[in-house]
This record gives sequence, structure tokens and C-alpha cells, in this order.
Amino acid sequence: MSCAALLLMAGCTTGLEDLRQPSTSDAPVINIDGSIGQIYTTRVDDGGFCDGDQVGLYGVNYTDDNTNAGTLLDEDNQVDNARYTFDESTWTWKSQAPVYYKDAETNIDLYAYYPYGNPKSVTEYAFEVQQDQSGKNANEGYAMSDFLWGKVENVKPSEAKVKIKFNHRMACVNVVLVEGEGFEEAEFDNLEKNVLVMNTTRSAHINLATGLVTATGKPANEGILMKQNAEGFRAIVVPQTVAAMSPLFSITIDGVEYRFKKDMDFVYEAGKQSKFSIQINKKTPTGEYEFVLTDTEMVDWIADLDSHGGEARQYYVVHCDEPGSLKAKILADGKNPAKIKNLKVSGKINAGDFYFMRDEMEILQSINLKESQIIGAKWTWNGYIDGENRKEYFCTEYPATTEEATAQVQARYPESTIETNRTSGTGSEFPDNEIPSGAFSQKSTLVNFVFPEKVTKIGGNAFAGTTLSGALIIPDDVVEIGAGVFEKTNITSLQLPTNLKVIGSSAFKGCSSMAGSLILPESLESIGNQAFESCSMLGGTLSLPSKLTEIPAFCFDFCNFTGDLIIPDNIKSIG
Repeated sequence: MSCAALLLMAGCTTGLEDLRQPSTSDAPVINIDGSIGQIYTTRVDDGGFCDGDQVGLYGVNYTDDNTNAGTLLDEDNQVDNARYTFDESTWTWKSQAPVYYKDAETNIDLYAYYPYGNPKSVTEYAFEVQQDQSGKNANEGYAMSDFLWGKVENVKPSEAKVKIKFNHRMACVNVVLVEGEGFEEAEFDNLEKNVLVMNTTRSAHINLATGLVTATGKPANEGILMKQNAEGFRAIVVPQTVAAMSPLFSITIDGVEYRFKKDMDFVYEAGKQSKFSIQINKKTPTGEYEFVLTDTEMVDWIADLDSHGGEARQYYVVHCDEPGSLKAKILADGKNPAKIKNLKVSGKINAGDFYFMRDEMEILQSINLKESQIIGAKWTWNGYIDGENRKEYFCTEYPATTEEATAQVQARYPESTIETNRTSGTGSEFPDNEIPSGAFSQKSTLVNFVFPEKVTKIGGNAFAGTTLSGALIIPDDVVEIGAGVFEKTNITSLQLPTNLKVIGSSAFKGCSSMAGSLILPESLESIGNQAFESCSMLGGTLSLPSKLTEIPAFCFDFCNFTGDLIIPDNIKSIG
């Protein structure tokens, strides 16, 4: 979503929200941290919101010593539609005025939605997607049609940020027109094309307590004008069912309209993206166009340039039941790893899968490991698979014999010829939930990366020499960032995890695009030399955490801090 459109929408509401005051003086302020549950391909682990985005927040207290959850009401909740605005320079969400818990003991359920509005009813909030989503006029219809919702239950009062995962509650449709037979060179690309989504109602009621979207009214006579981008045509629609043989799309090619239908009911599903690939052939000698549906799929919502900073790309998706089997899975599917640009992996992976992505997926640009679990490798196998010298990583117990090791490799590659040279244990080199050292080191094609949900350590030089770009949010479970991990990458902003203890030497050295304030978590105990050297766009105030005892040489050399420098009493030496 474009930030300009967001600021324009924000101007439609006026006045301060009704902010209830705390019942005791020790009641903490409610701080939030929002991110969008979608696949990102343009930022490192982007929360998805941009500067100026505004969300609405409701809060409902528990009763009976926190045993019973309350009910969200139209008004008189603990928090009633408090407006929070995202400040990208500090990576924080700011309310118009402080928003409090009831006290320091009463838990709360939080409900949040985007974009900010003025709901008259929390169970039937009226919402409408726009008819013109093409982006060809001043009305940013596509951006204005998105609706996000999230809920966090049983939150204990504290000053800590409450992480709210927002999910798309509308449906998305993507139509890709593929050049077929009969066209001269460049003829198809030069044809004027438009696509309308037909037979959908644009109106809905949204239950802010559940996030459920219910279509209302009758299908509009005029279709939704889709937005065209590099991946075809795209629109946001209200979740609903279109009856069989009712036109789904009106496709206009070179001024001639065609209606596309399906012979069964079609369901636009909330939070999902429906993709239609339609091949267009030009018949000879009549010049008429023939439309052939080549593929239909329902995928997770993929962010795009017009929706919170993302870009629509199609992932190749692999699920690994056995860690270390990523290459075998891709080959068994008949794919060439060297030709895959965008990869999503779910299931279990190990160090060998990381090194395979680094060394053998030559043009890999985007990696999504959000649904992956990193399992520690216990032993490695070296030998030949179909004549190719290979190294495989295994998470099982170390085999007692060479024959047993060979059998495990053969099970991974059942159609291949296996010749074993040697096996060796890995000791503690590759623990669970750790991104291994050098995981993507010097992989210059890598621009976008989404972390697994659970990561405790990022090994040394893991992303050094890549071209990672955009905002970097490191998962909260990470306690150690190794030496040189993000050195000389193109990240533009940084949010460090709240439990971080160690930042290695040169970890962010030379990240010259990283701008804004640097907020070091209070948990930080050690920081290496040159950790932030030559991060020339960092500025503002720098507050060093109280657990630090040493600031090593060149740690903040060639930064541009202009505000206060706060040094705790525990600092024994400064390099």
C-alpha cells in the first residue's frame, strides 16, 4: 500500500478517541508491535507496515481473577478504538495519547484492525472494496480495499510490546494472461489488455471480535477494474461464492471483450490468493482470440508493491519431513534448483539445506522459511551420488557402520547410485534453531529473506555479502548475532530482539543504507568491535544498555549520532 494513500485516508477521521484512564497509578501503558501475516518478498523480515499507517485497537478486560474473558462491546471497553500510528524512523507504534491497562493485575484481550475507521458496530462494521482498483486515477482503490485484523488473548499487563499478527480478511485474485500461439514477435506485449472481476458484491459486514467478513447486498452490475503489474492483474474482493457459469472475469484484448466462466461454483476465500493462468492463442486466418485455462491455484496471500511494501512473486513451495532432504525433494519433483528464483520451505531443515540453497540455487533471490524448523545436524556423509561428489547432513544418530550410513543416503535418493567415502560426527557445531555460520555468505543474488518462527542464534557471516534489502526485524528468540552476520548488506532499518545478549564483531559493519535511531535492547550483555562501524545513516540519541561492561574499538565509528549519548555506570572500558 502506498504511504501517500494511507495518509490521505487518515485525514478522514477527526477527534481524539475515548481513552479510559487506569484505575490505579501503577497501570502500565499498552505498547503494541504489529506485523502482517503474509509472504514477503521485498523486505528481509518485514512487519509489512509503512510510515504513517494507522490501526484501531480495542481492549477487553478479564474478570474473576483473570479466569473469564470479557465481551467486546460497541463502547465502554477498557480500550475503545484507540488509534496507533506507525513511525518507521523509530520502528514504533504511537497512540495519540497514552493507552493504559486497567491496572497492573487485570489481563486483557486486544483486538486490532486496519485501516483505521469509525465503526458504529463492532459486530457489523460496514466496509466496501473499491470498484476501480486499477491505480490509473487519484483514488488508490486497491490500497483502500485491503482489510487486516488481529487478536491477542489474555495479555498480562506490562510495558513490553504486545506483538499483534494482522491477517488479511478479504480475498485476493490474480489473473495472469499468458502468450500462446499465433502471435508475431512483441505483438502480444503491445496489445491493450484489461480485466474486470465480475459478479461479486463489494459490500461487507465485519465482526471485529472474530475477524469474520460477511458479504452483503447483491453483486454489482459493474465489475472491479483490476490493477496491472508485472505478475498480471490483481484485485481485492469480499470473500464470497460465485455461482457456476456466472462470468468470473471480463477480459478485454485489443478492444474485444471476452467473458471467462467456470462450470462449478467458485469460492473467494478470506486471506487467500486465487491465481488463474489463462493462455491466449491467436487463430489464423481469422485473428480471433482463444482463451485456455492452464492453471488454477489457491495460495497464501503474497504481498505486492501496492499492499504494505511487498511485491507479488510466485514461490516454488517445498515441504521437508526429513531435515537435509531439500535437494532430494526438488530433484524428485523434476525441478532444476539452479532455475528457481523464489523458494518457500516448510517442515524440517538442517545446515545442509542452507548450504545447498547457497551453493546450488544459482539465481535464488527470495527465501521464505517462516514455516520451517531448524534441526541440528549430528553427522555428515561424504561420497558420490550418481558420480557427483557430495556432502550430506543428517540429524539421526551416528550410524554404527558404513553400510548403515549408505542405506540412509540411499533412502534419501532412492533412484540414485551411492558410493560412500567417509562419515563424520558434527559434535555441537550445528544445534537446533540456529542458522549456521556462512549460511548464505557471499550469495549476491539473495535480496529477500523471511526467518523461521524459532531462531536462537544467527551464525557468523550468515548473510555477509548478500544484497538483503529493506527493513530487518530479527525474531525475538535470537540471543546471539554472530560476527559479520549482516556486514555490508543493504538493510534500511533494524529492529533487534528483546532477548538479545550478544552482537558479534562487524555484525552490521558497512550497512550504509541503515537509517534512523539505533535501539539496543536492555538484555544486551556484549557487543563486538566494529559492530556498527560505517553505518553512516544512523543518527539521533544512543542509549547503551545497563548490562554492557565494555565498548570495544571502532564499535560506532563513522556513525552519525547527533543526540544524547547515554553511558551506563557498568561500562569499564571504551575502545
